[in-house]
Amino acid sequence: MRHNTLFSLAAIFAVVLVFFACSSEDPQPPPSGGEQSGNGEQQRCFCKLNAGNCSQMSLSTCMELVNAGAAQIVSNCTADPEPSQQPSSNSVAPLPPSSSSPNTIITFPSSSSVATNGTFTDSRDSKVYKWVKIGTQIWMAENLAYNTTSGSTCSDCAKYGRLYTWAAAMQNATSSSANPSGRKGVCPTSWHLPSDAEWTTLTNYTGGSSRGMFYSGFDYLLGGYGSSGGPFSLSAYDFRDVGDGGLWWSATEYNTSEAYYRDIYGTNDVRRNYDEKTLLFSVRCVKD
Repeated sequence: MRHNTLFSLAAIFAVVLVFFACSSEDPQPPPSGGEQSGNGEQQRCFCKLNAGNCSQMSLSTCMELVNAGAAQIVSNCTADPEPSQQPSSNSVAPLPPSSSSPNTIITFPSSSSVATNGTFTDSRDSKVYKWVKIGTQIWMAENLAYNTTSGSTCSDCAKYGRLYTWAAAMQNATSSSANPSGRKGVCPTSWHLPSDAEWTTLTNYTGGSSRGMFYSGFDYLLGGYGSSGGPFSLSAYDFRDVGDGGLWWSATEYNTSEAYYRDIYGTNDVRRNYDEKTLLFSVRCVKD
């Protein structure tokens, strides 16, 4: 299990660069080097879709940010693109590139130029959740927070949702590797727990990167994980890596005692792993 991953100085530099680029009234010409993708219209669309309040920046300033790696997605564009949806209210500065691929440009298919998003209400407890369409799938854009009678807990329910054992997440249903899984589990009506194959569909679409997941609207909330408390623990469960890592169950078991999950630590790429079903991870549901 990967533990705490600190942001590098490059992350701080990227955020500072975005701030000054947005506030500059006299942008400098872009560097001659660096990796670029698409024509002028694509780059303008790229900035409008991903730079938030910097949507009116000049093309040269936009390219400075691209070459610095502060923004990463090139979307399918028209000559004068205007996104039909506003960025979500919890948008933050773009994540810096991970150390494994510092200059990667992630290109989404043309169908993803603007993600469809909205909210729905879980009829069981009247909690309202955000959802987002990513490719052909519709995902919850928040971690599930439904309180089960057993097998779930939380360190900060309002911020990170709840953590579930695999049995609690599945509501004792059998494993499924199908796409879609066909396993409702702990999810609300008309939603289901994604199989390992459904997670693979998502990560393939977003390039397998935390940046791709972030920009797609998945909004990975790093709720950490829980494990059974030791003999000297003050609670039934110990919480680990809260705020540093996010781990989400799939509906697919690896063997009788372990199941597949996905995790993100810091700005590292999305990883596929398996671990003990008795651990407590977050849950994201997919629309039926």
